Amino acid sequence: MSLSDKALRWLFLGASIWLCFFLHLGKAPLFDTEEGSYAVASLALLQSGDPLWAFSDGLLLIADAPLIHWFQGLSLRAFGMTEAALRLPSALAASLWLLAIYQFAAARVGWLTACYAVALMSCSLAVVIIGRSASADSLFNLLLTLCMFDLYRWCEGERKRHLFKAFIWTGLGVLSKGLLALVIPALVVSVYLLSANRWRDLLNTLLYWPGWLALLAITLPWYAFQYSLHGLDFIRAFFLDGFVFQFTRSYDQNSSPLYYLYTLPLVILPFSWVAMVALWRAGQTWNTPFNRFMLCWFSVVLVSFSAGGKMQPNYLLYGCTALFLLMAKFREDYSNRALTMLPLLLFALVCAALPLIFHTYDPGERSFDTAIVELGRIVLFDDNYWAPAGLFLLLSVWLAFNKKFKPIEALTLGAYVQTAFIATTLATVVGEVQQGSVEKAAKKALEADVQLVQWRVNKPSLGFYRQADVPSRRPLAGEWVFVPIHKTAGLPPLLEKHSYGGYMLAEALE
Repeated sequence: MSLSDKALRWLFLGASIWLCFFLHLGKAPLFDTEEGSYAVASLALLQSGDPLWAFSDGLLLIADAPLIHWFQGLSLRAFGMTEAALRLPSALAASLWLLAIYQFAAARVGWLTACYAVALMSCSLAVVIIGRSASADSLFNLLLTLCMFDLYRWCEGERKRHLFKAFIWTGLGVLSKGLLALVIPALVVSVYLLSANRWRDLLNTLLYWPGWLALLAITLPWYAFQYSLHGLDFIRAFFLDGFVFQFTRSYDQNSSPLYYLYTLPLVILPFSWVAMVALWRAGQTWNTPFNRFMLCWFSVVLVSFSAGGKMQPNYLLYGCTALFLLMAKFREDYSNRALTMLPLLLFALVCAALPLIFHTYDPGERSFDTAIVELGRIVLFDDNYWAPAGLFLLLSVWLAFNKKFKPIEALTLGAYVQTAFIATTLATVVGEVQQGSVEKAAKKALEADVQLVQWRVNKPSLGFYRQADVPSRRPLAGEWVFVPIHKTAGLPPLLEKHSYGGYMLAEALE
């Protein structure tokens, strides 16, 4: 590899990291409830000065794994009380996740395939979202990926130190997301080795006692301390409610065991068709160790979560690293240009049509919906939205019909355009419509230095922007309340202080 080639590849990796995970990182307000919950817990940890405690609106979070709160607390202390500081650990974790994929793929399937794997991973819709989100998902995906890569190296006959490292990554993963970090690798390696009739290797893997000692050394101090404080309440909250029960609950009438199959095309947008082809081709070449391992990884995650009652699209990402590698490996097989480009074109069309959708939607007499629609019209009809949305659509169409590019090349370039639009425009607009009222209300309460409560709404990010607990209860005289404008029944007489986007900030008069 020449110096210029190496420099170009690092330039590509750096540009992908900046565009997908850091561009306008702090521009959109925090999104509830996921980001808001992590934000107030990390803020409370920082304010308490005790790394072993995390609170949310005054309630002790004994079921939360602590690692992301520690990182977010350090970031807030170093860079201040901003959205960018809170999201920085996730962006850094996503960047390391990207680099891990490149390094692993380059050593096994070549540098060009590795570059495509990076592009497919970093521009997938769900990865862009979690890579820029103040949650534990990026960190957990990084640790899970490092664990799975070392397990693959071990299974393919490399040194035992890779198995030891896999246990270390698992231990850190348990501190990041709980028992999923242990269960997913154990299931994947079991399915992979048993499918190859390597049961003796499986026993050597699962019974590797130095690895278990390392894992316990990493995890046991924190869990033992929590048990000493909370006893059976901790066992119930962390192990039962936080893991067992959420995957053994039965489906309700709004659930479906096919939920994750339905959501997969959206999670990896705009690579929806590419993923289907890659899975089919990998299935045809099942006996190849690389393909077998990646298929086992993705399939275990898909089947495991589909069998449970928990429905969250981001769970699919726990197996999508394997899918990104397969998609890159079979990049020459995406010959159908129309189907390859269709998901990108549809997403671009929907984004460009949003102003028209909001303009034609009639909320009727519902005051809350009317306020949201009016705010959406203001934001979407601004030049700062419709001009970038129109450009996104035009570039997508141009790439789709430009025969100078292979279908996968056109799609990859279009994916970077999509990511730039999401980072600079769409996230800001959605954030303003959904969360602008929360941010503005909490900051007004902070300026006024008054007690703020919330009524008939769950917006944890109020606590971050107010920099204090915002309990959910009926306000006392003199307190300010954040409430949807159509849910004020049961409240005392109010003096309105601020109204925006369907919500009201008001002082309780008695």
